Amino acid sequence: MADAKPKMNLEDLKKEIPFRWRVQAFSEHKAEALCIPYIDARDAQNLLDDVCGAAGWQSDFKGAGHLIMGGIGIKVDGEWLWKWDTGTETRIEKDKGHASDAFKRAGVHWGIGRFLYAIKPFKARTNKKKVKGESSPYVVDLEGQYVFDITEYINQLWDKTNVGVESTTDLAKRMRAAHITVSAFTDKLAQYRIAFESAGREGEFTTHLIDNYGTEDEAQIVNGFLNSAKQIVDKINTLYKEGKKK
Repeated sequence: MADAKPKMNLEDLKKEIPFRWRVQAFSEHKAEALCIPYIDARDAQNLLDDVCGAAGWQSDFKGAGHLIMGGIGIKVDGEWLWKWDTGTETRIEKDKGHASDAFKRAGVHWGIGRFLYAIKPFKARTNKKKVKGESSPYVVDLEGQYVFDITEYINQLWDKTNVGVESTTDLAKRMRAAHITVSAFTDKLAQYRIAFESAGREGEFTTHLIDNYGTEDEAQIVNGFLNSAKQIVDKINTLYKEGKKK
Protein backbone atom coordinates (compact mmCIF):
# COMPACT_ATOMS: atom_id res chain seq x y z
CA MET A 1 0.00 0.00 0.00
CA ALA A 2 1.39 3.38 -1.01
CA ASP A 3 2.22 5.85 1.73
CA ALA A 4 -0.49 8.44 2.37
CA LYS A 5 0.27 11.91 1.05
CA PRO A 6 1.34 14.17 3.95
CA LYS A 7 -1.32 16.69 4.95
CA MET A 8 -0.72 20.25 3.73
CA ASN A 9 0.39 22.59 6.51
CA LEU A 10 -0.32 26.21 5.57
CA GLU A 11 1.96 27.37 8.41
CA ASP A 12 4.86 26.26 6.21
CA LEU A 13 4.09 29.20 3.92
CA LYS A 14 5.45 31.49 6.65
CA LYS A 15 8.94 30.00 6.63
CA GLU A 16 11.94 32.05 5.54
CA ILE A 17 12.90 31.74 1.89
CA PRO A 18 15.76 33.34 -0.08
CA PHE A 19 15.46 37.13 -0.29
CA ARG A 20 17.27 40.01 -1.93
CA TRP A 21 17.88 43.69 -1.13
CA ARG A 22 16.90 46.79 -3.09
CA VAL A 23 17.08 50.55 -2.59
CA GLN A 24 13.79 51.95 -1.33
CA ALA A 25 14.88 55.60 -1.10
CA PHE A 26 17.93 57.86 -1.38
CA SER A 27 18.48 60.50 1.31
CA GLU A 28 18.40 64.21 0.49
CA HIS A 29 20.31 64.99 3.69
CA LYS A 30 23.31 62.66 3.55
CA ALA A 31 25.04 60.29 1.14
CA GLU A 32 22.91 57.33 2.15
CA ALA A 33 20.33 54.89 0.77
CA LEU A 34 17.65 53.05 2.68
CA CYS A 35 17.62 49.43 1.49
CA ILE A 36 14.88 46.90 2.20
CA PRO A 37 14.66 43.13 1.72
CA TYR A 38 12.26 41.56 -0.80
CA ILE A 39 11.42 38.17 -2.25
CA ASP A 40 11.15 37.23 -5.90
CA ALA A 41 7.74 36.12 -7.21
CA ARG A 42 9.32 32.92 -8.56
CA ASP A 43 10.55 31.97 -5.09
CA ALA A 44 7.02 32.53 -3.77
CA GLN A 45 5.70 30.24 -6.52
CA ASN A 46 8.26 27.56 -5.63
CA LEU A 47 7.18 27.73 -2.00
CA LEU A 48 3.52 27.33 -3.00
CA ASP A 49 4.49 24.28 -5.09
CA ASP A 50 6.35 22.75 -2.16
CA VAL A 51 3.64 23.37 0.44
CA CYS A 52 0.43 23.05 -1.59
CA GLY A 53 1.50 20.98 -4.57
CA ALA A 54 1.63 22.27 -8.13
CA ALA A 55 -2.10 21.55 -8.58
CA GLY A 56 -3.09 22.78 -5.15
CA TRP A 57 -2.84 26.51 -5.82
CA GLN A 58 -3.52 29.03 -8.59
CA SER A 59 -3.28 32.76 -9.20
CA ASP A 60 -5.51 35.26 -10.96
CA PHE A 61 -5.48 38.95 -11.83
CA LYS A 62 -8.19 41.50 -12.49
CA GLY A 63 -8.46 45.22 -13.04
CA ALA A 64 -9.98 47.56 -10.48
CA GLY A 65 -9.91 51.05 -11.96
CA HIS A 66 -6.25 51.94 -12.48
CA LEU A 67 -5.19 49.13 -10.13
CA ILE A 68 -4.27 45.52 -10.81
CA MET A 69 -5.60 43.10 -8.20
CA GLY A 70 -3.68 39.86 -7.72
CA GLY A 71 -5.13 36.82 -6.03
CA ILE A 72 -3.82 33.49 -4.82
CA GLY A 73 -6.22 30.60 -4.43
CA ILE A 74 -5.36 27.50 -2.42
CA LYS A 75 -7.38 24.31 -2.38
CA VAL A 76 -8.24 23.58 1.24
CA ASP A 77 -10.38 20.52 2.08
CA GLY A 78 -11.62 20.37 -1.50
CA GLU A 79 -12.58 24.07 -1.73
CA TRP A 80 -10.74 26.99 -3.30
CA LEU A 81 -9.99 29.80 -0.85
CA TRP A 82 -8.82 33.12 -2.29
CA LYS A 83 -6.89 36.07 -0.88
CA TRP A 84 -6.38 39.27 -2.88
CA ASP A 85 -4.33 42.46 -2.81
CA THR A 86 -3.02 45.13 -5.15
CA GLY A 87 0.50 46.30 -5.90
CA THR A 88 2.38 49.32 -7.18
CA GLU A 89 3.96 50.02 -10.55
CA THR A 90 7.69 49.62 -11.04
CA ARG A 91 9.89 51.90 -13.11
CA ILE A 92 10.63 49.07 -15.57
CA GLU A 93 7.80 47.12 -17.25
CA LYS A 94 5.15 48.91 -15.18
CA ASP A 95 2.22 46.52 -15.74
CA LYS A 96 4.34 43.41 -15.23
CA GLY A 97 5.86 44.88 -12.09
CA HIS A 98 2.42 45.94 -10.83
CA ALA A 99 1.07 42.42 -11.30
CA SER A 100 4.11 40.80 -9.70
CA ASP A 101 3.83 43.10 -6.70
CA ALA A 102 0.10 42.35 -6.37
CA PHE A 103 0.86 38.62 -6.47
CA LYS A 104 3.49 38.91 -3.72
CA ARG A 105 1.22 41.07 -1.56
CA ALA A 106 -1.56 38.52 -1.90
CA GLY A 107 1.00 35.95 -0.80
CA VAL A 108 1.63 37.94 2.38
CA HIS A 109 -2.03 37.32 3.32
CA TRP A 110 -1.17 33.62 3.24
CA GLY A 111 2.04 34.23 5.21
CA ILE A 112 4.52 34.18 2.30
CA GLY A 113 7.36 36.62 2.93
CA ARG A 114 5.82 37.85 6.17
CA PHE A 115 9.18 37.25 7.88
CA LEU A 116 10.59 40.23 5.95
CA TYR A 117 8.66 42.67 8.13
CA ALA A 118 10.84 41.70 11.10
CA ILE A 119 14.06 42.66 9.29
CA LYS A 120 15.31 46.19 9.86
CA PRO A 121 16.11 48.25 6.72
CA PHE A 122 19.81 48.58 5.93
CA LYS A 123 21.43 51.98 5.42
CA ALA A 124 24.07 51.85 2.70
CA ARG A 125 26.53 54.53 1.66
CA THR A 126 26.05 56.30 -1.69
CA ASN A 127 28.29 58.41 -3.87
CA LYS A 128 26.30 61.58 -3.05
CA LYS A 129 23.09 62.99 -1.61
CA LYS A 130 19.91 62.94 -3.68
CA VAL A 131 19.50 66.30 -5.44
CA LYS A 132 16.42 67.13 -7.51
CA GLY A 133 17.28 67.61 -11.17
CA GLU A 134 20.58 65.72 -10.92
CA SER A 135 21.41 62.11 -11.78
CA SER A 136 20.41 59.56 -9.16
CA PRO A 137 22.96 58.51 -6.54
CA TYR A 138 24.21 54.94 -6.43
CA VAL A 139 25.39 52.63 -3.65
CA VAL A 140 29.14 52.52 -3.00
CA ASP A 141 31.27 50.31 -0.76
CA LEU A 142 33.52 51.49 2.09
CA GLU A 143 36.19 52.36 -0.47
CA GLY A 144 33.76 54.54 -2.41
CA GLN A 145 33.55 52.08 -5.33
CA TYR A 146 30.32 51.39 -7.24
CA VAL A 147 28.41 48.38 -5.90
CA PHE A 148 27.22 46.17 -8.76
CA ASP A 149 25.30 43.64 -6.65
CA ILE A 150 23.55 45.31 -3.71
CA THR A 151 22.33 42.00 -2.30
CA GLU A 152 25.77 40.41 -2.24
CA TYR A 153 27.31 43.58 -0.75
CA ILE A 154 24.73 43.98 2.04
CA ASN A 155 24.83 40.29 2.93
CA GLN A 156 28.56 40.65 3.59
CA LEU A 157 27.84 43.36 6.18
CA TRP A 158 24.39 42.39 7.41
CA ASP A 159 24.10 40.27 10.53
CA LYS A 160 21.01 38.22 11.35
CA THR A 161 20.99 39.80 14.78
CA ASN A 162 19.84 42.88 12.85
CA VAL A 163 16.24 41.68 13.18
CA GLY A 164 13.65 43.73 15.01
CA VAL A 165 14.97 46.13 17.64
CA GLU A 166 18.56 45.32 18.48
CA SER A 167 19.29 45.09 22.20
CA THR A 168 22.44 46.26 23.96
CA THR A 169 23.33 42.59 24.53
CA ASP A 170 23.04 41.86 20.79
CA LEU A 171 25.28 44.84 20.02
CA ALA A 172 27.87 43.63 22.53
CA LYS A 173 27.88 40.19 20.86
CA ARG A 174 28.43 41.77 17.46
CA MET A 175 31.25 43.90 18.84
CA ARG A 176 33.01 40.82 20.21
CA ALA A 177 32.50 39.04 16.88
CA ALA A 178 34.22 41.98 15.18
CA HIS A 179 37.11 41.70 17.68
CA ILE A 180 36.64 45.23 18.94
CA THR A 181 34.92 46.84 21.93
CA VAL A 182 32.86 50.02 21.93
CA SER A 183 35.17 51.65 24.49
CA ALA A 184 38.34 50.67 22.58
CA PHE A 185 36.90 51.98 19.33
CA THR A 186 35.64 55.31 20.73
CA ASP A 187 38.85 55.79 22.77
CA LYS A 188 40.92 55.32 19.62
CA LEU A 189 38.83 57.86 17.72
CA ALA A 190 39.10 60.26 20.67
CA GLN A 191 42.89 59.98 20.52
CA TYR A 192 42.87 60.87 16.87
CA ARG A 193 40.46 63.76 17.48
CA ILE A 194 42.93 65.23 20.00
CA ALA A 195 45.80 64.70 17.57
CA PHE A 196 43.90 66.46 14.77
CA GLU A 197 42.94 69.31 17.11
CA SER A 198 46.58 69.75 18.17
CA ALA A 199 47.55 69.96 14.51
CA GLY A 200 44.80 72.49 13.80
CA ARG A 201 42.96 69.96 11.62
CA GLU A 202 39.83 69.24 13.73
CA GLY A 203 37.58 70.30 10.85
CA GLU A 204 39.26 67.80 8.56
CA PHE A 205 38.67 64.99 11.08
CA THR A 206 34.98 65.88 11.50
CA THR A 207 34.43 66.30 7.76
CA HIS A 208 35.97 62.88 7.12
CA LEU A 209 33.57 61.21 9.57
CA ILE A 210 30.47 62.99 8.27
CA ASP A 211 31.32 62.56 4.58
CA ASN A 212 32.21 58.88 4.90
CA TYR A 213 30.00 57.59 7.69
CA GLY A 214 27.11 60.06 7.85
CA THR A 215 27.62 61.05 11.47
CA GLU A 216 30.09 62.55 13.90
CA ASP A 217 28.77 60.38 16.73
CA GLU A 218 31.19 57.47 17.27
CA ALA A 219 28.52 55.27 18.87
CA GLN A 220 26.31 55.62 15.80
CA ILE A 221 29.24 54.80 13.57
CA VAL A 222 29.82 51.61 15.55
CA ASN A 223 26.16 50.66 15.29
CA GLY A 224 25.90 51.36 11.56
CA PHE A 225 29.27 50.08 10.37
CA LEU A 226 30.17 47.54 13.02
CA ASN A 227 31.79 45.03 10.70
CA SER A 228 34.07 47.77 9.38
CA ALA A 229 35.04 49.39 12.70
CA LYS A 230 38.70 48.46 12.28
CA GLN A 231 38.73 49.84 8.73
CA ILE A 232 37.36 53.17 10.02
CA VAL A 233 40.19 53.47 12.55
CA ASP A 234 42.75 52.41 9.92
CA LYS A 235 41.50 55.02 7.43
CA ILE A 236 41.64 57.82 9.98
CA ASN A 237 45.11 56.65 10.99
CA THR A 238 46.18 56.86 7.33
CA LEU A 239 44.64 60.32 7.03
CA TYR A 240 46.55 61.42 10.13
CA LYS A 241 49.87 60.00 8.91
CA GLU A 242 49.42 61.62 5.49
CA GLY A 243 48.85 64.93 7.22
CA LYS A 244 52.03 64.56 9.26
CA LYS A 245 54.05 64.01 6.11
CA LYS A 246 52.93 67.34 4.60
